[in-house]
Amino acid sequence: MGKIVDAIIARLIIFVAITIVALFLVKSALTAVAISTVLTLIISICIAGIEKKQKVKAIKLKKFNTYMIVYGFDTVSETIEKILPGSQKKNGYMLTASNAVIMPAYKFSKVNKDDIIKAYRTAISENATDVYIIGIEADREALLFSTTLSDKKFFFIPSKVFYKAAKANNILPKDTISVKSEKIRFKDILLILFSKNNAKRFLVASVFLLLLSFLTPLKNYYLAISAVTLLFAVISLFSKNAKEDASKYGIFAKYQSKTDNGSDNEIEPSENSETDERNNDET
Repeated sequence: MGKIVDAIIARLIIFVAITIVALFLVKSALTAVAISTVLTLIISICIAGIEKKQKVKAIKLKKFNTYMIVYGFDTVSETIEKILPGSQKKNGYMLTASNAVIMPAYKFSKVNKDDIIKAYRTAISENATDVYIIGIEADREALLFSTTLSDKKFFFIPSKVFYKAAKANNILPKDTISVKSEKIRFKDILLILFSKNNAKRFLVASVFLLLLSFLTPLKNYYLAISAVTLLFAVISLFSKNAKEDASKYGIFAKYQSKTDNGSDNEIEPSENSETDERNNDET
């Protein structure tokens, strides 16, 4: 939700900035607004296209990571066997044909020193020199620590590299290929834009534009924008916040807080607890 508000504010800033520049280039304010509107739309479309491509790639990799974490070592080992034929599946690790240890460390947290120690001990038991650790992300201290174990050569393989290897061999799980796009209703966008939390922001922007109107020759323009922003602040102040869906709490839905002041979240002491306290005091 916050990303939507940031995107809307960013577009407004782009629109205002282009309009200010356009007013210095053309005499008509209406023409300047028209030019800034067209340019803002073009820039917004370009930004949306770039963000969509990046989002699709990020979602695919994120789903791949989640898939590997959820289904665990068996799934990771099967993928490694297909990428590196001849690899042997051991107890929690893989051993390649060249006698290198591959230690999968898929988890939501970073690869840490404990993972390095585990891989190091495994390499000793297998008399291996090269140690490969596959994970989503590695802690910097863990990587530095691995360099101190000089009798073994450590390689950290980020999940994005492992993902590319699986993709190149056409062995990606089906769950990582399909990308479900989430559609946001226009009504939801308006509720977010004119939420009560944004009333102060609109008010501050209106005051700033009002003060700025006394410093520029385009006084009427800034006064008009200030008035529109003030109107947005008033709308936000009297708007109703979107009601929270109680069904997402399942069997605890009836305990959902009915107010936003946090008072319902406080646990009121029962009569039994008060009696227990009196008994303790008497004792």
